[in-house]
Amino acid sequence: YWLVSDRIADRVLKSEMIDSGPRQDHTPILLEIDLQI
Repeated sequence: YWLVSDRIADRVLKSEMIDSGPRQDHTPILLEIDLQI
């Protein structure tokens, strides 16, 4: 799960889990956001 503000929710381009090995209960997330105004 990931949360973003309603202001930028439509700017999320990609969301992926980054493999952290066998322990998957806490994993980093790659979140790509378009911040161009």
